[in-house]
Amino acid sequence: MTREVQEQCRDLLCRYQEDLSNIEVRNKLFLIMLPTLMKWVSAWYVRRQSYPAKEEILSDTWDCFLYCVDRYSDWNVPLPSHFTRYINWFLNDKENKIRKVNGPMVRITDDYSNEYGMEDVGDIAASGSIIGASSFLGELRSGLDLENQAIFDDALTNSTVNKQRLGMPAQKYLAIKATYRKMITFFLEKV
Repeated sequence: MTREVQEQCRDLLCRYQEDLSNIEVRNKLFLIMLPTLMKWVSAWYVRRQSYPAKEEILSDTWDCFLYCVDRYSDWNVPLPSHFTRYINWFLNDKENKIRKVNGPMVRITDDYSNEYGMEDVGDIAASGSIIGASSFLGELRSGLDLENQAIFDDALTNSTVNKQRLGMPAQKYLAIKATYRKMITFFLEKV
């Protein structure tokens, strides 16, 4: 980000903070900073060996931008320093929240499995073991074709590693992945 662009962004940020209802100024600031912000967000993912879709990066870029703009108060700190620091903090916090949500597992009760006609799931869960859950998911995965196995793996790890390799439209890939993610989450939350 050149010195002139930094000054222009700083002026826009000052104008926006004086009148928070001025959405046009905020959006103009975002469009000016967008290429740089996307590089910083992408770099954060690359350092974690994660390669999300461009749509996910753009969404995270917008969220990071709003977060950074809301917290910019020390006018002595250069914009790039502020934004890189707060982007890292925001994305680390987001990653930790996702881990907390996907972390602990609870046990399926027999009433729950019978209510939904899932006797096999109940049998596996009755052992109270994560190994049973992983074997069930392994059997479920083995019943899929190779393309869907790759999407299932991405849903299980919450990544988009196989998206580019599969070469299918992003919307189709994300819809299938979301379906698998719901199935996996449904099962794991009950084990």
